[in-house]
Amino acid sequence: MPVVTIGRTPLAERIILERAARDWSQTELAERAGVSPSIVALAETGGTKTSPRTLYRIARALELDPIELLRLPQGRQE
Repeated sequence: MPVVTIGRTPLAERIILERAARDWSQTELAERAGVSPSIVALAETGGTKTSPRTLYRIARALELDPIELLRLPQGRQE
């Protein structure tokens, strides 16, 4: 699945890449995280502040330590 990351924050990009690596839709990630699909969509745009609780739930659904979402994807340096 191709991933377009133009204009996204590193955090939003990481969520998208992790979800795509699992071949999950936003809806599937939302169900696993116990949040609404619109919350996942907002987190992936990076255009809104996502609460720490939501980030925690998304990270756990992706079977990641929450701090992993804050690491830049490999090959990207800022």
